[in-house]
Amino acid sequence: MLRVASVVVVCGVVVAIVGVSPASADGGISGSNDIDPTSGHKSISVTIQASGTTSGGHTFSTSIPGGSSGGVSVEPSCWLVPFENGAEYYKLWGPNGTNYESGTLDAYAAQGTLPDGIEDHKDDTDGHWYGPWCDIDVPGDEKSKFDLANMPLVWVDGGDEPPAAAVRVDPVDLANAAYDSMQKLLPEGRLDWNPKLKGTGGTIVGKETGVWLDDAARTISVTASVPGGIWARVDANRTDVAVSATGATSGKCASGVTYPAPAADTACLTFDRSTAYLAASTGSSLPTTTMRAASTWTAGWVSSQNAARTELPAQTVTADAQIAVAEIQSIVNP
Repeated sequence: MLRVASVVVVCGVVVAIVGVSPASADGGISGSNDIDPTSGHKSISVTIQASGTTSGGHTFSTSIPGGSSGGVSVEPSCWLVPFENGAEYYKLWGPNGTNYESGTLDAYAAQGTLPDGIEDHKDDTDGHWYGPWCDIDVPGDEKSKFDLANMPLVWVDGGDEPPAAAVRVDPVDLANAAYDSMQKLLPEGRLDWNPKLKGTGGTIVGKETGVWLDDAARTISVTASVPGGIWARVDANRTDVAVSATGATSGKCASGVTYPAPAADTACLTFDRSTAYLAASTGSSLPTTTMRAASTWTAGWVSSQNAARTELPAQTVTADAQIAVAEIQSIVNP
């Protein structure tokens, strides 16, 4: 059954994308962009790249390649789909084709906007003509823009890879993909502290213990992109660090005390009791408690479509360590 995907009038010129329902079964798009619009779960692979700096003055970079195991994908709102095979399209648009019976479609053909090679593929039932298709909720002006950018239809032989798919992806979806990937791309934080008892690495009841993230990430930029030049980048900065542990009071470190890490990376705990009453942690012969550092990251994003920064909710990133807490006892001689 004939279906007109769109008819657009631009400066008095009729532009139409015409086709039957997009081909199913073996006519779906696959290939290098990992798009399958004929399934109920069309998606396109996203490449995630990240770089940043640490409090120790170092830089880091990492990525999640598009299409990789555990990779990220988003749903495009416009993409290329297979329409008629060569024989079907010839019946519509070849000499004396049925579409010429419509005045509007006859005017479309008269503009010279039909693809080349219709005659060459008139007997081909394996290959398909590919053209643009959009979700129903895409605004009309955006849909028209996508249609015009991807005309005329292109031919793909049966069994061949389809063309690199043109897609329309909402930058908001890419920003969300970058934001959701941020924590897994940050270098793993490592906690250190002082004082640290020789032999056990523990600390002391009632003694202020400085805790810091060793050479921790301070800034990160995460870019999510898809083929066609569409991207969104999340820029984030770590603003503070707070530490906590069961049986301890947390707070700012006393003035005049210097720790190896910058003050912005350091917080202090004072333990109220030892860990002697607790069980030994895995891999240790000593009873320990869990100490947690929570860092706050503020973030915003920009995109290839909009250079104005949009703020995002802050993220909290945590790092844990096991610590033994000893109690100093005095021996009184009779």
